[in-house]
Amino acid sequence: MQIDMRRSLAAIALSACLVLQLGGCVTTGSSSARFEGLGDLPGGKFASFAAAVSADGSTVAGQGSVADGRTEAFRWAGGRMQSLGVSQPGASSLAEAISADGSTIVGTRFFPTGASPSQAVVWRDGTLHGLNGFPCGDLGCSASGVSGDGSIVIGQSRWRNGERERAFLWTREDGMQDLQELIENRHGADLRAWVLGRAEHVSDDATVIAGLGLWNDTAYDAYRWVEGGSGEVSLSGLGSVGTLSPEGFALAGNIGTRFARSGDLVLWTDRETAVLSVADGGPPFIAEGMSSCGTTVVGFGDFGDGEEAFLWTAADGMQRLKTVLETDYRLDLTGWTLRRAEDTSNDGSVIVGSGINPDGNHEAWRAVLHGGKSGSEMTRATQREACGK
Repeated sequence: MQIDMRRSLAAIALSACLVLQLGGCVTTGSSSARFEGLGDLPGGKFASFAAAVSADGSTVAGQGSVADGRTEAFRWAGGRMQSLGVSQPGASSLAEAISADGSTIVGTRFFPTGASPSQAVVWRDGTLHGLNGFPCGDLGCSASGVSGDGSIVIGQSRWRNGERERAFLWTREDGMQDLQELIENRHGADLRAWVLGRAEHVSDDATVIAGLGLWNDTAYDAYRWVEGGSGEVSLSGLGSVGTLSPEGFALAGNIGTRFARSGDLVLWTDRETAVLSVADGGPPFIAEGMSSCGTTVVGFGDFGDGEEAFLWTAADGMQRLKTVLETDYRLDLTGWTLRRAEDTSNDGSVIVGSGINPDGNHEAWRAVLHGGKSGSEMTRATQREACGK
């Protein structure tokens, strides 16, 4: 499927706002708006980085610095940051994704020594579980996505010298399975022209998976697989998938090839494609998080004076997030530099990211814009109806 740039961004924005009543279009003057630094883990230098947020925005996953220069994944909730642990002396870890209810976090554990330097892991209710049984590369395996209820985990093997990565899907019942073989054998899809190398994003109900793969041994393209669909996985022209909406209706990525994140940032759905930011030879804007149906997208880019977090909404287009928080919500962010926005709640009312705090340290942060009906309170049918599906 070739990307069609003919659709009007304004038309997409207006239709998305009209059909979606989730708070995805930012309103101004909310008295409940607030911004908070999340702190850091004890030990080591002060540094923390947010990676993902739960559907209702109450729970944040990320990583922070600890003793001996290591990093450990954390879970933040109710104003408290807690290390998720590594279960082995000297190991480090990072978090990549969180389930809708915040109870399950997935990521990677890194070992200081051993044949396989990294392992895909799941933290469920604070307990670490290493995933085994898949032919991981000489750099090991990493987990990058989790379904809404935490029962399905996706990720990939990792190789040092250009060997082909392989995407996996894990369930508690069947363990780690080759994603491509699973799709071909269980769902009858014809993927002979593909090598699905990376599984990076999964919808809450695990019926949509997006990532990167090698097509016809010639080019790396983004793909999106939909359970019960035609079996077509190509998103020809996209060189990366930065984020997928919770119900799988929309995704955002950059034009390019072979894992490139160098081209225009686009918002893609079954019906149409819109350009969110034109690279024009400069550094690209990178999408990292998306609300339901794609009406809110967050990430980072260079507005001309260095890397900064952005907020794109269907109503207002691309904006500096800090400007929105200070101008529209009258929040005092004196001394803060918001470097990256990493994720948003399902309704777009909570955004998490990382930046430089007034003391000059890297710190994870959380911005609450306004109240709204969270995606976790919606049924799958309601989500699809809101997206116009």
